[in-house]
Amino acid sequence: MDRFEWVVIGSGPAGYESALGLSKQRRSVALVEKDELGGVCLNHGCIPTKVMTAAAKRLEETKTGRRYGISQEGASFSPAALTKYRNNVITRLRKGLEQRLSTAGIAMFRGTASLVAPGVVEISGEAENKPAFIAFDNLVIAAGSKPVIPSSWGGIDNVVDSERFWEIEELPKNILIVGGGVIGCEYASSLAILGYDVTIVESETRILTTEEPEVSEFILRELKKRHISVLTGTTIETIQTRKDCLEVSTGGTTLSPSLVVCCMGRTIEPEALGPAVSGLDFTQSTNLLLRERIWIAGDIAPGPQLAHKAAYDAQVITDRAAGKQTQLQYGNIPLAVFTSPEVGRAGLTEKEATRVFDVESRRVDFAEMGKAVADNRLRGFLKIIIYRDTREIAGMTIVGHEASEFSNLASLILTSEMTIDDLRRTVFSHPTLGEIFHECAGRF
Repeated sequence: MDRFEWVVIGSGPAGYESALGLSKQRRSVALVEKDELGGVCLNHGCIPTKVMTAAAKRLEETKTGRRYGISQEGASFSPAALTKYRNNVITRLRKGLEQRLSTAGIAMFRGTASLVAPGVVEISGEAENKPAFIAFDNLVIAAGSKPVIPSSWGGIDNVVDSERFWEIEELPKNILIVGGGVIGCEYASSLAILGYDVTIVESETRILTTEEPEVSEFILRELKKRHISVLTGTTIETIQTRKDCLEVSTGGTTLSPSLVVCCMGRTIEPEALGPAVSGLDFTQSTNLLLRERIWIAGDIAPGPQLAHKAAYDAQVITDRAAGKQTQLQYGNIPLAVFTSPEVGRAGLTEKEATRVFDVESRRVDFAEMGKAVADNRLRGFLKIIIYRDTREIAGMTIVGHEASEFSNLASLILTSEMTIDDLRRTVFSHPTLGEIFHECAGRF
């Protein structure tokens, strides 16, 4: 039985970053993956979604060229061409990751990992379907999560979760999305721009409930501009198959989509990791240490289920493996929603901050900024929240063009513990979209 100093279960961002970081410390490392390299993010999540978002963005921009004297009449969308490009992107990134792991000397095992005894992992599905066993000194569990879908919907044709959505070769025209959170709103926004008829059903009273209410209202208006029907405070009672469509009953309304995409969040399955982890509470860990020599990272660990948070978990684990006393700090991790326009945030929302602190806020619309007017990027705003006593920045929310990129700047500002006066004294290039940060700081 082969033995490694470190065994990592899962090859998503938490897994491959852990493996690569540990290999740099000249540790012997094995990486176990049951599906494709890169995990959900590369194969069924972040990357394919952003390819679709990029297509929607480019198609949308063809409609605004006329005001600049550019004629782009006749622009059309080819689903087959987009699928081909998306698959090429995924393959390219997957091969690049495989090369990085190979160059680092990381041993790769394909199959389903189970912790069957202290210090021993069984890998089923290896060569000739015979299980393999490997021993470890330390273990990183980065097994990810899976989409939530009601069990009663699982066997219905044309009802899929957010991952199986990408397996559909030809999308029908009429699509119902269940869930108005980040994933649901991203899918809906892009699909509508690409020409599909989209409806969102959300059980809460507003979409994007983790964001500021004004963000929810803003994105709702943008979705409706694209003729997306958004039913909030609504739950689905039954889904039945009819000859040419599905019949979806919400109690007060009957919908007839051709496809239902379930975007109701994600959940973890620690019990799938074998008998040796039964009884362990994955919601309780100390700096990602579940118990002696067993670490957790990524979606299966507490905290936001984000690819960059997963990579950060890996950084903390590799730091602590090297003897550094790095502590988890999730508070300033940037968040992004890739709708049109995008949403970005770092730190607290105003509602979160006011529960405990005395705060004040200011808001500036992009329509006030010269570069935004010149670029026709008028939609959106920046909102900054500060602690009234110290004038330190508590949170920043951005809605607008490339807000996801600005969320990184917001995260850096918060991590640097800048006061609003520090930000006001910072010089930004003019004319740029980014100088909205300076403008907003000057309003306090």
